[in-house]
Amino acid sequence: MSDLTLSDSESEIREARKRDSTIVLAVNCEVQYDGRANSDLGGGDRLLVLKPDGTVLVHGPEKSKPRNWMTPGASYTFGLEGDELAIHAEQSSSEGVEELDIWVADVYDIITERLLDDREKSLAGTEADLKSRLVDNPELIEEGFRVESTEWETGAGPVDIFGYDSDGNAVLAELKRRQIDPGAVHQLRRYLEVGFEDDFVESEVRGIVVAPSISEQAMDLVEEYGFVFVEEDPRRKVSSETTSLSEF
Repeated sequence: MSDLTLSDSESEIREARKRDSTIVLAVNCEVQYDGRANSDLGGGDRLLVLKPDGTVLVHGPEKSKPRNWMTPGASYTFGLEGDELAIHAEQSSSEGVEELDIWVADVYDIITERLLDDREKSLAGTEADLKSRLVDNPELIEEGFRVESTEWETGAGPVDIFGYDSDGNAVLAELKRRQIDPGAVHQLRRYLEVGFEDDFVESEVRGIVVAPSISEQAMDLVEEYGFVFVEEDPRRKVSSETTSLSEF
């Protein structure tokens, strides 16, 4: 990382803005915010992010949340003021005008790039994905398993999947998108202990936990309670059947 002159940094920011580029600077700076409240950050090393949509982020060396920020729609100006590079951002809201002033004493590094991303975020690997796949493919839980209901109410809350195994025994299946811990096993245990008011649950009731993995302590409880653990990752896709030439 090499220090850049403030003059060179100003020129690079100016050229980057002409290209609608995102600008990331590693700097030493002071920050002042005036708006819904007032705050001051003394001199320190920070990461500044300036986006074409007006977003301004001031990050510290730690944690994910910025120390200060301006949301999309803000506007910012910049220029040399004495021995500092001054960045002024402001935006109007229903509560008045918000202003963010950043005084940069040193620029350690700067990155500018015109970024293109028009993709919508698509969540994958959720518990809902796992439940949907198991309902469509109940054999993934157990061969011969039949789904009767989802979010089936017990006296201790809803269980993810209720159904019957190949022997006609009622089964409660609790799903987790991440590793099963002892708490999830105890939760399933409570579901089975509260009893059932429905007349059609007259057989033995079994418990199954489904997740990508299980902790050692949780597995000990599964065995102690007579449950079954089924390994299934919500991100995994079910393979479709294919026919080879040798089968003709």
